[in-house]
Amino acid sequence: MRGAGTGDRVIRIGPDTTAVFYRRAFGFGTRLESERLVALDAAGKNVLLLFRTGATGDP
Repeated sequence: MRGAGTGDRVIRIGPDTTAVFYRRAFGFGTRLESERLVALDAAGKNVLLLFRTGATGDP
């Protein structure tokens, strides 16, 4: 079941500057940062997942 206003988005990122862009441009806070991904808090309702390119064995 989905909540109102939510959607599924997956973004693969290269350099760490991509996460920095979202933090600065939209004021997103960081919920989690690891070698594989960065999870950003999007307005307290959603989470933007940024997967690091090459950090997983899956295509």
